[in-house]
Amino acid sequence: MVYQYASGRGLIVFLAVAFIPAYILDYTVVIGRMGSESLSDSLILLLALVARMWLPISGSIAALLVSGVRSIRSALGLLELGGPTRRWMVIAVIAPLAGYMISIPVSLALGARLAASDNPAGIPPLLIPPLLLLGVLAGVTINALVALGEEAGWRGYLLGVARVRVGFLPASLLVGIIWGLWHAPLIINGYNYNIPGLLDDNTPQGVEALAVFTIYTTALGLVLAMLKEYSGSTRTPAIAHGVVNGVAGVFTITVKGPTLITPPAGLAVAIGMAIVALVLAWCCRVEEGGR
Repeated sequence: MVYQYASGRGLIVFLAVAFIPAYILDYTVVIGRMGSESLSDSLILLLALVARMWLPISGSIAALLVSGVRSIRSALGLLELGGPTRRWMVIAVIAPLAGYMISIPVSLALGARLAASDNPAGIPPLLIPPLLLLGVLAGVTINALVALGEEAGWRGYLLGVARVRVGFLPASLLVGIIWGLWHAPLIINGYNYNIPGLLDDNTPQGVEALAVFTIYTTALGLVLAMLKEYSGSTRTPAIAHGVVNGVAGVFTITVKGPTLITPPAGLAVAIGMAIVALVLAWCCRVEEGGR
């Protein structure tokens, strides 16, 4: 297991490989192209964001190699990349969808309102269900493959080595915080929160946005950690992560309000994911108790 190779040197190597190139990409390639309507800029932006998501798995491999693992193949084996059961694949799809569904009434309770039928994105309400279906299909295929690069780092390596020192729950929360800070340059510059034409509040950025985003990644990270813990496969949180990336934009157009509250990554979504985490924990404990 990966925790057998937990070391301070390995942790430093992991964080360096995951963070330093990501921040360099952000400030040299990504941030300057956010919001650009140029096709070439959009393509470069997409490639940079995909490359960024594969830095955590690169950090995991490097960390394991400096901690005594003899080969890349052995390092990959320790990250538990084998496929989950069909049951856990279904749960990995349902869990993030449930979190976003819960976020709608929570958004309304926090002062947002349902988007009008002539929503600013120009998408008729009848198209929302098929768009969600397309988002899920993308989530369990190409998105999950890309997200595996992150999950092999955050939940495959970092969660495994952190839980040895502090226990599962504190480690899950800590990894969620680190995951949020990994996005810091993007969030500070308006990514996920400065969405022109879609929501009422298009101004939040900076430390306030980063704080909310970190709360969101901590809540979502707890769900992903539980999926990894109970399924025994890093692919399970990768599927859930892929679904989040596939459907978050669809939920963004369902409500209007401050972006620090509403989807794709507002406080309402964090509350929704926290509720899902509690339900997951309760269901798994009840099942284990009945065995």
